[in-house]
Amino acid sequence: MASAIATVTIAGAVSLLGSVIGATGRNQDNSTALSLARHAIEEVRQRNFVNAPEGTSTLTYNANGAVAGVDSASTAAYYQVTTTITSSSTVTVSGASYPTTRALRTVVVVVRRIRDNAVLARTGTLLTRSGI
Repeated sequence: MASAIATVTIAGAVSLLGSVIGATGRNQDNSTALSLARHAIEEVRQRNFVNAPEGTSTLTYNANGAVAGVDSASTAAYYQVTTTITSSSTVTVSGASYPTTRALRTVVVVVRRIRDNAVLARTGTLLTRSGI
């Protein structure tokens, strides 16, 4: 009887430990994803209103948040960060689109875990000329 109680207690403890380890991994994924999203927004802000390119760009990062490149098929790739920049009005010069001085620019960043395509973070911001 005592061995049965001990066995059930040990099984319960192992199950609890497995749940804690799983939750820790999910928290780490979400924390890293949020950090990558914030970093992508700051990268766009540093380029400034005119120099942030219109369109979509994608980069991949490893499980630690270091750049893995642009190839999501890379074995090191764990997160995919997609940044999309659109403008309310643009002008085309030599085949390239630029925002007009009165444009409102929308920046959207989505961070996905590559193995299951799960969205871990989504954020965005608006850019205006001179920050007004």
